[in-house]
Amino acid sequence: MALNGPQKVTVAEITLEKYAKIEALAPTLNSDQLTSISDDIETWETIRDSHVKLQGGSGGVDFDNERKRAAIRGRIRLALGLPLNPSALCPTPKVFAGGISKADIASRRADTDRPSSAFTTDFHRC
Repeated sequence: MALNGPQKVTVAEITLEKYAKIEALAPTLNSDQLTSISDDIETWETIRDSHVKLQGGSGGVDFDNERKRAAIRGRIRLALGLPLNPSALCPTPKVFAGGISKADIASRRADTDRPSSAFTTDFHRC
């Protein structure tokens, strides 16, 4: 039993990876992993577009489908040997989340013409 084409498309959607990457990694899965991924795909298809978030008080009912989707994403990524966090969600190396590189920060520190105030304090200086 191997993943078929539509299953690979769904796995690519779940993992936020390109189809070609999933196609390359799929043959490395063993039968237990394939069974688990197939079960997760079935669950994913039922909650894919569901945006229900209902939590009961005192440890009651919890129907948060976003948590279920995140759990499925994590399990499948680990089964494929991928890191938990998709590269699509991670900033590129040497660039902070705001898109400012270390070189930009260094040049801004060297800029003596910019006004300094309590709101522009440079916390990264030693």
